[in-house]
Amino acid sequence: MRIMTLNRSSQASAWFDLLRWFAALYVVVFHLRPVLFVGSSALTAHQFGAKLVYGLTSLGYQFVMLFFVLSGFLIGSSVLKRVQNGTWSWSDYLLQRLTRLWIVLLPALVLAWIWARVEVGIFHDNNYFVSTTNLHTFVGNLLFLQGVFVPNFSQNLPLWSLTYEFWYYMMFPCVILMIRSKNWKNRLLYGLVLMLMIGMVGKSIVLYFAIWLLGVCIAVLPTPKSASKSTMVVSLSLLSFIVAPVALLFGKIYITKYHVANFDMVRSFPADFVVAAVFAAILYLVFHLSNSRIASPGFKHTSVSLAGFSYTLYLTHYPIINLLRVAVGNGTWGVWHPTLVNLATALAILVGILFYAWLIAQLTEARTTQFRDATKLMIRSGYRAARRFASMEIR
Repeated sequence: MRIMTLNRSSQASAWFDLLRWFAALYVVVFHLRPVLFVGSSALTAHQFGAKLVYGLTSLGYQFVMLFFVLSGFLIGSSVLKRVQNGTWSWSDYLLQRLTRLWIVLLPALVLAWIWARVEVGIFHDNNYFVSTTNLHTFVGNLLFLQGVFVPNFSQNLPLWSLTYEFWYYMMFPCVILMIRSKNWKNRLLYGLVLMLMIGMVGKSIVLYFAIWLLGVCIAVLPTPKSASKSTMVVSLSLLSFIVAPVALLFGKIYITKYHVANFDMVRSFPADFVVAAVFAAILYLVFHLSNSRIASPGFKHTSVSLAGFSYTLYLTHYPIINLLRVAVGNGTWGVWHPTLVNLATALAILVGILFYAWLIAQLTEARTTQFRDATKLMIRSGYRAARRFASMEIR
């Protein structure tokens, strides 16, 4: 089986980076708008433009599906390639994944605690966000158990998807190694570990694994040789500008019609899967159209720079949203009407959040490689010290 991997200097890589950043930005706007502005029911009939903007910024959960599909492609293709080449190593894989996640997650949790304390210091009667800042919840979030055994730390809502991501990182190699192993004991072991994880994480995480696997399909599906480039371009245009908006609208209507409450992920899965399938089809065409074409230096630099703080933006923006919820809104929803002055103020707040996340990323996400190398060196040094100590004990 041929495994397709992303050429990091290609236009496809640049587009994927831009999409990752755009999805993170969209989620921020999705969270920010309702805590600043009044709900759509408070708008008058002639405020059509405002209603349109409200509708266009109400699809945050659907855009998280784009994260899942991108992750499935990038991580899944890497796992498959290493297993196929015989270079698979659990220790290397865990080091890669955990350092990537923790270098941003740990500071994000600390910053969430600080923002919660600032909030209580200003608004003395509001302890809602502090109630989930205990050590037990902190450790649970650090171990990616939020939504399984503990709540999101400091009510930092985006942390829910990190649980999904991490356990997909763990489940997928077990599935592949269980299938490919020639030793029945190894197959049994991986099968048991997989069953334990499935039993622990619950139905919704297992269901959404199918969405993550859509990303893996991009890496293993064959190149569309029978289709001409022009046909693929037309297909991509149709998917991007007609099918995707219809799918997103379907997802929104489905959730509204069936009264799917926030985080009833099992009930919202059918709509989310349709949206994710469209995203996967778009990414598949983008990949095969542009993975062999080198991106211009300017395009590549822009996409890498923006994607370079997308993970940090995703994890660090919500504590500020929570503060705004009580500083500007009524504790739950916003009270501003969409006037030009308020829109300009909201835009300034958004830019401030972006700059805040970018600054944090320069100290965290941008230093992932150094953090990984330092962690590897520390582990090796600890291992050598343990061996020396053990040899001294034996003597």
